[in-house]
Amino acid sequence: MDELARFLQTHDITQANLAQGIGVSGAYVSMLLSGKSGASLQTANAILSFLRERTGEPVTFEQLFGSPALAPAVGE
Repeated sequence: MDELARFLQTHDITQANLAQGIGVSGAYVSMLLSGKSGASLQTANAILSFLRERTGEPVTFEQLFGSPALAPAVGE
């Protein structure tokens, strides 16, 4: 999830901000960003919604998670 980590850093959004914004623990966000855990499609959509609202940018799935072909594998 390097793209997501870079996006957060570029927009000065902390892991704690993201965790609070999508209603998960900071530990879970840390695991997502380190690649130790995958995100469900529901979580990926929550992240997209939060970041779109927070930044006002039209953030896309591809931008943060790569190819849309990976969408089913996000939660694995």
